[in-house]
Amino acid sequence: AYGAACLWVLDLRLRAQFHGEAISETAAASVPREKGASSRRSEQARLGWDLPGISGPVAAVLEKEFRYLSRSSPMLFTLVMPIVVLFIIRLDRAAMRAGRAHPPPHSHPVPFAFGAYAFPIGVAYALLILTNLVYNCFGAEGGGVQMYYVAPVRFRDVILGKNLAYASIMGIETVVLWVSARLMFGPTTPGIVLATITALLFAATVNFAVGDCLSLLSPKKIDFGMFGKQRAAGTTVLAGFAAQAIVFALVALAFVLAHLYGEIWVAVAINLAFAALAIAAYAILLDRIDNLARSRREAIIAELIRA
Repeated sequence: AYGAACLWVLDLRLRAQFHGEAISETAAASVPREKGASSRRSEQARLGWDLPGISGPVAAVLEKEFRYLSRSSPMLFTLVMPIVVLFIIRLDRAAMRAGRAHPPPHSHPVPFAFGAYAFPIGVAYALLILTNLVYNCFGAEGGGVQMYYVAPVRFRDVILGKNLAYASIMGIETVVLWVSARLMFGPTTPGIVLATITALLFAATVNFAVGDCLSLLSPKKIDFGMFGKQRAAGTTVLAGFAAQAIVFALVALAFVLAHLYGEIWVAVAINLAFAALAIAAYAILLDRIDNLARSRREAIIAELIRA
């Protein structure tokens, strides 16, 4: 009878939690009611983001990821590092140029030679930094990851919301890097810009697919509020290096072939073909990610609630 009573109470709690009720262990503090319109506004629940074409659960995860990152000074600092690196290289190249008393005849200034590829180099560096998040996307959830298993939402939507957040960050950073490269090194040709964007589409999709799997297979608890705590597990790092080596090798091959043929549009076409294959594989993975999340439930929760 005692066991049946406990099960009945547990059933009530889980049903309420499943329907979105946040059950607190302590009584809520009483707040004096205000009068007038301000009181009515304060009692209204704050609505989340309503994004066209995006379902409610995906938009909620997308908003949560942006709020997590916006409150983390170390993560914001690492995301602006690609711009700082370009600025340091610009100063270094300018100093080298100024130190040449007699430059070789018919030689091009070093900053302008580097400037043709400053934009793709900055984008590649930004993508490498973002992999710290992508390859361990549940690391900051901690014990809260249990809510994903009782909430009426598919893990597919959770993963998709996180990937959309990272893709949005990468898109914003790409635009900022394009402007920074233009100001520091001069304009980048449209062909190189398009080749860089198509290469980024391919590389980011592959990283999202690999990162989603590694986030479920080898999660590690992290703290966004501290420097040096964003690293993933050792297995994830090794797998990430392998994935990055393959992706960058394929992108480099596309640029080499474009150089041999003398047409940058060759790299654009090859990168688009790679991106189409990567997107197809990513779509297949999303359809099967729920089974992987369920099979790894105990291991994920045990790792992320560890002190």
